[in-house]
Amino acid sequence: VLPEPHPLIKAGGQRLVTHKLRGCSAAHQVETPFRHHWVLTVRIDTTVPLHERQPEHAAYTLHATRNGITHVHLQAASEWGALLGLQSLRMLLEISHTETQIHAAGHLPATPLEERPAVGHRAVRIPPTLELPEIRHAMDKCAQLKYNVVHWAVLTDGELTQPMGVVRMLVQY
Repeated sequence: VLPEPHPLIKAGGQRLVTHKLRGCSAAHQVETPFRHHWVLTVRIDTTVPLHERQPEHAAYTLHATRNGITHVHLQAASEWGALLGLQSLRMLLEISHTETQIHAAGHLPATPLEERPAVGHRAVRIPPTLELPEIRHAMDKCAQLKYNVVHWAVLTDGELTQPMGVVRMLVQY
């Protein structure tokens, strides 16, 4: 991540890999389930605080070059654009496995993929009746679809619908 490592982007990259590779390792390949088939470089133009974020800060360009190994380039207007770019990359990766092999492919277009959201807030409402694993699953799916606001009713008639520990855990998640 350039110009300097950014913890949010590092976490997004780790999440990209762990979510795509979960369950894709054969028993005898657990220590090396995915060899380095490609390199990802993320360049961020500027750092924008969450409260100052605008739709133009979520712009990014994604493309790949091949010279021996595939090099994926993600150029983002800010860390928020980089996170959207990582989500797009996640959608473009195909990973399958058999008992003895793992196949990974990135389906990147020949021309750079450019995205800039038209609106700043893309929201979804999560019902308060869901259990913790279902809420996490819903939040993961929302992130995949690039929603950036989750409406979750944690109060009903002034009472918490979930224990405060669960609320804190989900805010952190």
